[in-house]
Amino acid sequence: MALFCDYMSNFSITSGLIRGFRRYHKWIGLFLAIFLLISALSGMLLGWKKNIDILQPTEIRHGAVNVEDYLGFAEMSKLGNQYWQDAYPEVENQVKRIDVKMDKGIVKLLYTNGYWEAQIHPIDGSLLSLKRRHSDWIEALHDGSLVSDNFKLIMMTLLGLGLTALSVTGFYLWYGPVKIRERKKDRKA
Repeated sequence: MALFCDYMSNFSITSGLIRGFRRYHKWIGLFLAIFLLISALSGMLLGWKKNIDILQPTEIRHGAVNVEDYLGFAEMSKLGNQYWQDAYPEVENQVKRIDVKMDKGIVKLLYTNGYWEAQIHPIDGSLLSLKRRHSDWIEALHDGSLVSDNFKLIMMTLLGLGLTALSVTGFYLWYGPVKIRERKKDRKA
């Protein structure tokens, strides 16, 4: 730290570094701005997904029910596929995942296409709701997987490195002028 402070005591070096860091800070910030904006706005929506019905359908709870009374997964999947066919016969879709919350008596069937969800009664299999889950595509937009898994890795790496660079250059853009003012004040005294 002492070496850094000695280095900062030279006005011309400090001023030159500030100009250089300002340039890097500006271009890194401009490059990352769109990704940061998308990530920030989609993250905000994801934070609210349980509170806004259009983002994620409201869970229809039945309370804790005896798990032994639940329908089997094969039967749930078969019912979910049938409910989809009844509602949208012209569109092909299949159940890809079953989300069970036993303590709340909730069974959600998630479909392969279009971010759809069906909630069914865990015991009698009756359809409780069939709605789109907008939070799923917002999450894919948030992490970049909406484009591809490789894009997700590249985007998250660039965002991480870029935010680190912006933090370092931003600190220096604040710290450099503080040190220059201190040196000027010390010279006058």
